[in-house]
Amino acid sequence: MKQETRQKPRACRSMQEQRPKPKCALIPSSRIVGGTEAVNGAWPWQVSLQISKQHMCGGSIISQNWILSAAHCFQKYSNPVIWRVYYGDVRLSQMTHYKDIQRIIIHENFHSETNDNDIALLKLKTPLSFTSRVLPVCLPNASVNISAGSQAWITGWGALYSTGPSPNILNQAQVTIYDREACNAPHVLSGSVTQTMICAGKLDGGVDTCQGDSGGPLVMKAENLWWLVGDTSWGYGCAQKNKPGVYGNVIYFNDWIFKQMKVKYQHIRNI
Repeated sequence: MKQETRQKPRACRSMQEQRPKPKCALIPSSRIVGGTEAVNGAWPWQVSLQISKQHMCGGSIISQNWILSAAHCFQKYSNPVIWRVYYGDVRLSQMTHYKDIQRIIIHENFHSETNDNDIALLKLKTPLSFTSRVLPVCLPNASVNISAGSQAWITGWGALYSTGPSPNILNQAQVTIYDREACNAPHVLSGSVTQTMICAGKLDGGVDTCQGDSGGPLVMKAENLWWLVGDTSWGYGCAQKNKPGVYGNVIYFNDWIFKQMKVKYQHIRNI
């Protein structure tokens, strides 16, 4: 990926378990396949989901109590007790802050063969404390224009190339969002991208998410805010020509997300 200079972005601040207007705070800025190394504070919503101190998947902070990730991350390991959410640093080796998970909510219509509805929510046992390195990303609403050709960013600790090694430092890369028609062309993803998905990358190849990036964020900047438009879901290999990555379509899941946050949160509070 060509190295980009990022201006100081804004990230969503505390979001209650309802639909407030996002309140935002300034955050400082400064491998994914074809990416560059990130600096602390550039992507403060990025978390590492780990089992026995081993990075398994990525995720995004959407409030003090909730993490958004991909359903397929929890197919094999669905017991929340074995998972921990690490946060607050771009270096896996330097991550000392973590939260235990109280509950994993996998979308009830997730289909493991087609990857339809590939989204999950994690309810933390105790809330996060926000700092310059720990902040939520905004959930998109109807006013956010996610159109074909829009530029977005992917981040993660996934493999640097297909079946290759994973980095210690969080990687970042800029990608292009494509419309569903282009993604579903016979020579691209051949009809596999449904309404619950969004595809992004570089049709020329060279930039993509890869193994270990699953569940991590696809974000774009609009209205001077950073919006979570996708969670890393699936793809054919990594960074291949005409094979962009596929992400859960977060705006499609908006109602589901807020329903889960509200209902599950109230249920837990009443115990």
